[in-house]
Amino acid sequence: MPASFFAHFHEYGKHHARFFVIIIAQIQEESYKFFLRSLRVQFVPVIPGYPHGHPDCANYDEDIQHLKEKVDAGADFIITQLFFEASTFIKFYHDCRRIGITVPIMPGILPIQGYRSLHNLTKLSKLEVPRNIMDAILPIKDDDAAIQKFGISFAVNMCKELLNSGLVNGLHFYTLNREVATISILTELGMWCDDPLSLKTLPWKAPASHKRCTEDVRPIFWAQRPKSYIHRYCIYRL
Repeated sequence: MPASFFAHFHEYGKHHARFFVIIIAQIQEESYKFFLRSLRVQFVPVIPGYPHGHPDCANYDEDIQHLKEKVDAGADFIITQLFFEASTFIKFYHDCRRIGITVPIMPGILPIQGYRSLHNLTKLSKLEVPRNIMDAILPIKDDDAAIQKFGISFAVNMCKELLNSGLVNGLHFYTLNREVATISILTELGMWCDDPLSLKTLPWKAPASHKRCTEDVRPIFWAQRPKSYIHRYCIYRL
């Protein structure tokens, strides 16, 4: 690894991570073959977007310019940090398109699951919770079940608005290792498949895409691996 690599990384590492994206793009193009050796690696550079602007950036417009620099450096798509209103994401989306950011932008959804966790997260991210959300949460702040119920309903409505906008092709959820609320949200949206056939009884890993979760047929490439396929599929009724 040449010393210049570390010198550049140290020089630019604290400035909006643009150089980090450049390095990943160069690795993808095999410009850094010494880094990969004989291992072939496929990278998909994904970068965060801040619909409210990065808390440490001087202003919102400056922040999305830095975002464009990362996209120009080779980022493939954007996943946003948390926000509380669909209109915030929609404005951010159009602002990105206005300055020439053309890569897909996926909204990051944080289901509200507890008063304390919400307080801690907004403190870390320096975001202000909208008044209508606080008015709904404060009377039930000591009842996690009630807050979770509110959070699921709120997230479902926001997700519907985002999906109906025609601007997004998917949703990214910040589960924080608590997947129950996310499953409930996806179920209400009609995007969760609980069919045991697709989850376990077939001889392949269940696909992540909800559009393929009921898939029960796969092509068999007999010419390439006939023995292994016969062995693997002989216990299944075709």
